[in-house]
Amino acid sequence: MHNQPLCGGDKVLLVAGEYDRIALPEDIRALHKKWSGSEMLLVPQGHFGHRVMPATLARLRERRVF
Repeated sequence: MHNQPLCGGDKVLLVAGEYDRIALPEDIRALHKKWSGSEMLLVPQGHFGHRVMPATLARLRERRVF
């Protein structure tokens, strides 16, 4: 959490599971705040689940990444 992304924060989408107890959402949020321009997507799942991929792909389509 001490460095900035080389590609620039505006190209970073951080995706966190709302109930994740391994990669804690508050830790992902702290990274998001540190990486200026990044975006954070919070998905209602734990560390492993199948909701994150459709939500991530939908957000990337909205951002016109592909």
